[in-house]
Amino acid sequence: IKGREELQKLQEEPKPKTKLEVKPESPALEAPLVEPAKQSLNRRRIGNEIICAVWYSRGGKGAVSANSVLNKFLAALGLYPQGFPKFGPERQGAPIEAFASFSGAEILPVGEPETKEMGLVLDLAAWPEFYQNLGEEAVMVVNTALSPEELRKVKGIKGGKNYTVDANSLAEKYVGSRDYPNMVILGAVIRSLKYYGLDFAIDEPTAREQLRIWLSESLASAA
Repeated sequence: IKGREELQKLQEEPKPKTKLEVKPESPALEAPLVEPAKQSLNRRRIGNEIICAVWYSRGGKGAVSANSVLNKFLAALGLYPQGFPKFGPERQGAPIEAFASFSGAEILPVGEPETKEMGLVLDLAAWPEFYQNLGEEAVMVVNTALSPEELRKVKGIKGGKNYTVDANSLAEKYVGSRDYPNMVILGAVIRSLKYYGLDFAIDEPTAREQLRIWLSESLASAA
């Protein structure tokens, strides 16, 4: 009986109110990554043109994750991005595509674009003829140990501007596995955006700090 009385007394006592502590946002998130004047300049430079980048990869290589971060970066530059993956119910390792379109104006049509101005290749073995799906002046960022000249010669690529990165080796160095070259290619893709005259208005340490907010330390270092 005594135990019941003590339990009832505890239940009737008012419970102390818990003070909620709100964690302050990171300073890197409070201010825009690129100042508004530069964002406006980037929108004017791209205008109403819609530029589409397509990732060529295999399931499980991280193309969709890298595409998501790329769209965040494009939005930080003041542009209007649109991104989505394209794959079916295939198992891990099956070829997939992911799209990232951006423009200086709002993009209304949703779907796979007819013209692709950027080809981002994570797995060349899965997409040996990737360049046939791109425009004549496309920018290509390819995960391969070949030099740009060697890649042109081996694949017979004539037009466009291509960059090659041995992303597998760099991923092994910074991430600890050759199976995740996505962030290495993402870093190369971000650098290649200057081909379109975009003004980043940020230095590399600031960009890396922002990537650390979006990603882990090792993945940000790889990018």
